[in-house]
Amino acid sequence: MKNLSILIILCLGLISQLHGQGLTLDNNESNNLRIQKGQSEIGLGLKHDIVSGINAQIGYRYALKDDLLLRANLDIIPFSLARGDKRGSILLKQLEFAIGVEKHHALSKRWSVYYGLEIGVNRFRTSDNIFVPYSHRTSLYATALTGVKYQANKRLSFFIEGQYTVNRNIFSSEIQPSYSTNTGHFGLAIGAMVRFGKK
Repeated sequence: MKNLSILIILCLGLISQLHGQGLTLDNNESNNLRIQKGQSEIGLGLKHDIVSGINAQIGYRYALKDDLLLRANLDIIPFSLARGDKRGSILLKQLEFAIGVEKHHALSKRWSVYYGLEIGVNRFRTSDNIFVPYSHRTSLYATALTGVKYQANKRLSFFIEGQYTVNRNIFSSEIQPSYSTNTGHFGLAIGAMVRFGKK
């Protein structure tokens, strides 16, 4: 976990160095495509990590200042899987919400990089009506993230984002006492955003 944290810090430091050495563009043409204070974005994405698998995600961004965004993400996953041996079925349900901030730096007219932090909560339930009546996992987590964004036009953009998340997991079920663990893992998210608001 220590090595993974160091890798994320180095990546964020590299982005800051690129910006500091003048590799970003601050011309009027670039500013016309970049999100500005008071504007919002909403979109859909897919997120993958080893804990939750592939999740569909609804995202929202609000520009607190030019290139400084408040972000919020919501994942809702109902999933039912037949066991195949007529002993019952497994029901998986997940609800996840996260809020944070992200800072953007323009690399060109359409390309930008960003980094940020978010905190969130994840509620995961499994139900096997033969062996395990229910099992719950609640995770409180913090995520460091960095990504690349492509602005196709003034409204539509696409992004790809790398994440590293530290979790505090609390487990409970009907057949064993509650217990907790600490974990850390990498994740990847991709998606599209649509901008609205003035300017």
